[in-house]
This record gives sequence, structure tokens and C-alpha cells, in this order.
Amino acid sequence: EPGVNLLWNPGFEQWHNPGAMCPSWDIVSGAFGTELKREESTVHGGSYALQFIVASGGERNVTSSYVPVEPLKAYRVSAWIRGTNSGDTLEVKVLNFKKDRSSSSTATTSINTSTLGSAGAWIQRTGVITTASDTRFIKLDFYSDDASGTLYMDDCIVSLEKPSFQAITPATSAGGTGNAIAKDGLRDVFFTSDSHNYGGLFDRATG
Repeated sequence: EPGVNLLWNPGFEQWHNPGAMCPSWDIVSGAFGTELKREESTVHGGSYALQFIVASGGERNVTSSYVPVEPLKAYRVSAWIRGTNSGDTLEVKVLNFKKDRSSSSTATTSINTSTLGSAGAWIQRTGVITTASDTRFIKLDFYSDDASGTLYMDDCIVSLEKPSFQAITPATSAGGTGNAIAKDGLRDVFFTSDSHNYGGLFDRATG
């Protein structure tokens, strides 16, 4: 159902062994204990968060476990991130996979590649992706190669998004020609642009 979090262990609360990475999350690059570790004092919610120790430079990269999804559906992806330097970057991406776990036709979808913009505050980075026709699984991917400061991540979400769109009402119908839209009556509406189209259900060319 829309709004239900599909991730397991999204807030790192299932983390009984502080000497190893928590269940359902995998380290791609970086050493646990020196570059990645369980954080207990700086958390967004609950008892734990994941800390990226970036003072020594180098790559730190973790991914979630596979999340089953449906093709051609809209999904809301978000995570809370925090850093000690406003110029630091914690990239948030979605990795897309086919049924056999190979990369789908849309291999990667970016959610956040900008700098934090604020130091010492939890910031939510969120976006909506529409899965490709051959996508059956996704993973969340977090990456940083900053050379200073400390980064944290917590309370991640992958949830089905309700289909919707938002557009600006045109002055005329039929692609800019014809009569203005009347109060009553049946008429195809040709929007020249839309600000979002989750689910891809609205066709500007046909109205």
C-alpha cells in the first residue's frame, strides 16, 4: 500500500553487534570500525544511526538489501542525513535490477548529489522514481569520498507513491489553439508542461 516502508531495518535499529555492520546493509567500500560504525549519540530517531568517518578521506559506500518492486510504478525514496561540514556530500542513489539481479535498463537513479548545505542538522533528502519496465528490485546506495568531517544517515524509506500529477491550467485548450476552458463541458486539456507526473499516467501530447 502507498506509504508503507518496504525497507527492512531502515533506521538501523536491528544492530546488536557493534563490531560488525548491521543486518540488511552491506559495505561496498570502507572499513567497518575505522571508516564506518554504529552511532549511538547522534541519531535522527531510535537508538542508532550509521556514521561515515571521513576525516581520512577515501571512499565509503553502503547499500541496502534488495527491495522487491513492481515495474512502471512510482516509489518515494528518502533518507535523513547529517554532516559536520555544510559543504560535505553524501550521495543518495537507487540501484535498479532485473529479476535475475542484473542491472535494469535504468541502472541508477539519483536522489541527492548536492552538498548538505547545513552543518550539524538533520536534513531529509527525498525523491520519487518511476521504475523501468524490466525493474524488479532496487537497492538504496549511499556514497561519500569527502576528506574531512563526519557524516550520518538514518531513517531511510522506500514506499509506493500514489499516482498523481500537477500542472498549470492553460488559457486555451488543444495545445494552445482553440477556446479557453469553460466552467462546464467536456474538453481534452493539453498542458504544455507538468511539475511532476508520478506513475507517468498523464500524456501532454493527447491530453
